[in-house]
Amino acid sequence: LLLLLLAGLVATAWQARVARREQVRAEAALAQSEEVTDFLVGLYQASDPRQTPADTAVAREILRRGIARSDELVGEPVIQARMVDALGQVVLYLGQYRQADTLLSRGLALRRAVLGDTHPDVARSLIHLGRLRRTEAKYPEAERLLRRALTVARATPDHPVIGEALLELAWLLPYEGRVPETEAIFREALAFQRRVLGPDAPAVAETMIRLATTRHRLGADAEAEALFREALAFRRRVLGPDDPAVAAAMIKLGDQIHFVRPADGEIERLYRDALALEERVYGANHINLIHGLGSLATILS
Repeated sequence: LLLLLLAGLVATAWQARVARREQVRAEAALAQSEEVTDFLVGLYQASDPRQTPADTAVAREILRRGIARSDELVGEPVIQARMVDALGQVVLYLGQYRQADTLLSRGLALRRAVLGDTHPDVARSLIHLGRLRRTEAKYPEAERLLRRALTVARATPDHPVIGEALLELAWLLPYEGRVPETEAIFREALAFQRRVLGPDAPAVAETMIRLATTRHRLGADAEAEALFREALAFRRRVLGPDDPAVAAAMIKLGDQIHFVRPADGEIERLYRDALALEERVYGANHINLIHGLGSLATILS
């Protein structure tokens, strides 16, 4: 009996070590997949839409290989779902809506099967599908998906995906002519981000700018200008004065002032300072300079 007990303890300890080793390996693989998919999506988000044909060919080959690789991850369904979802986002950025639909729907189905209906990653898949439907101008379906995403996200209190769902929903509603509803959602998202992500999270300034734009659409230009100024000061403080996001905030503020006080001398200074910053970061011929150049040309005319 003693020998049997010892043997059982040894076997249990061995199985625990194997299980722990497998867990560590799975966690490492998942973390690596997150890095790869985040890089892949970020690469396409930041890409110049006027790529050369050679660049486009390389990009599509990378994408083809990624899809082929995702088919081999049958034994790692969580990683496979993440990869398929990321590839769906990339295809969406490339404007291939039918393929994006196939990949994003597959990613959602995989996540539901493996993680259940209330996991935050399921909410993210619903958000990405909702974004696709908005891009396709299928607004009622997009809203259904995004409201479902918000419900799923709220099953995990204070998870960052709640803010993502709120922002995507607020982005959609103006397409349906529902700007007043948008304001309430942006305010909720802003309060959530400050509480959960922290008052200095870069996302806070972006939401502030979106809320300012909404207030402008509703005719509250004084509050809109105050929000644009707050977002600009925030970005200078958190990101530093040479971050291109600071230039974007300067141009937004200049646009707002120009709408109300077109002769204000601050406008030209904002545009010129923003363009100088963007030229230092991007170079003089980058497509990101278009907004500032157009705005500056307008006031000079």
